[in-house]
Amino acid sequence: MNKRLILIFLMGILIMNIAYADISAQIKRTNPGIAQVKPAELIYDIVNTDMNHKIEGFILCKSPDDIKISSTMGFASGSGSQYVSPIFVMDEGPSQRAVYFTIESDYEGDYSTDCTFKYVPYKEVNGEKIYQKMNLQYTTERTDDIFSEIRLDKTVPFVASDVEGDVYCKGTHCSKDNVIIKKALQTSTAVFWIIIGLLVISALILAIILMKKKITTEKEMHKSIGEQKQAAIEEEKTRNEQEKEIKKASKKQKSDNNYIG
Repeated sequence: MNKRLILIFLMGILIMNIAYADISAQIKRTNPGIAQVKPAELIYDIVNTDMNHKIEGFILCKSPDDIKISSTMGFASGSGSQYVSPIFVMDEGPSQRAVYFTIESDYEGDYSTDCTFKYVPYKEVNGEKIYQKMNLQYTTERTDDIFSEIRLDKTVPFVASDVEGDVYCKGTHCSKDNVIIKKALQTSTAVFWIIIGLLVISALILAIILMKKKITTEKEMHKSIGEQKQAAIEEEKTRNEQEKEIKKASKKQKSDNNYIG
């Protein structure tokens, strides 16, 4: 009983001079999809600037039956294109959380995600959560009627499945007619440039080989000429020495003959 009175007293104090939680959601980026090929993405930033309350919330989507939607908040539940995320918590402000929606479609066009962020501010008192209603009163019961909501119902564009290349929006958001298509390099063109590149590389390698061969040949020629010159010098030296020996022998022979005579 005393615990309940204390809780009621604290709830009364919290009501004074407190505004309702300040929550905003801004679209950060739209990534277009390609029908039957590539899913589209919507990326939101959810921001809590209330420094006195945490936020408890979830994502609810009721999109057309011809698209399938999921998000980073958890796996889809329900049937058809309806999506309900698990409940998640945001800390007191300033805090921020990015939410990614993934949308798949078999047809081109602009599709509304028809999603809503449902949330309720709360505080923890003595380990128990007390939720702030829209009239700024507090309650310990989390019922459906105390949840506020922010619409996250931007459209997502899908281009035809025969588009080749990557697709993107110039800004944070665009329609199908404004999707920018960055065409992929055609296979034949790619092969052509690959062949050209290989030929250029082969020519460079061949030029390097021929240059090295020319340098080696010139070195061998210079070496051969040098060896020939050295051999000629040695031969000339040998011949001169032989001539000296012959002259010396001839002089000796004459000297011996004169001595005998």
